[in-house]
Amino acid sequence: MAPITSYIKLSPRMVVPVKTYVNRKEIQKNISKLSMHQTTLNLSKVMRITLSNKDLRRLYEDIKPILLRILLEYSADHIRSISKPVSDGKYRIPLTTDDWKCYLEITVGEIEELRQYLRYEALGHNLGQSWLLVKDVVFKREETADPLLGEEEDYKSIKVKYRNPQIIPIPLSLYVHATTK
Repeated sequence: MAPITSYIKLSPRMVVPVKTYVNRKEIQKNISKLSMHQTTLNLSKVMRITLSNKDLRRLYEDIKPILLRILLEYSADHIRSISKPVSDGKYRIPLTTDDWKCYLEITVGEIEELRQYLRYEALGHNLGQSWLLVKDVVFKREETADPLLGEEEDYKSIKVKYRNPQIIPIPLSLYVHATTK
């Protein structure tokens, strides 16, 4: 299963890449429990299961509060107590909401390293990679009056702002294995 790579904002200037894997076999088991009009997954003739952009946004919005607590607040002992160990020192941490059942695979060392990046960012240091460019477009409507002609003209101006959030080079691996919607 190929991952879907997205970014979640952890602070005003820092984002972290999230590789989202959809577990096709588990989803197929769960789809049989739901009626077809309730599913948010697209099934093609070859049974390729994907999440739409809308569903990904909804997934990230749902799990973000839980994810932030795990990444920023929980101690290493608490993370070990709520998770299940897997290979290479990684832990499988469950992230369950009303609509989604998924888990995060990460090591405690990666969590500590991610926290270190955020501490340095709070102090004003720049340690992340800045390869992500976000464009904000603002449309303004302006009316100007020409005193010689006595007419008003309507102009639209575009103001483009570029933000350059820093990418924390620690990708998170998120595995989706069930949805209820």
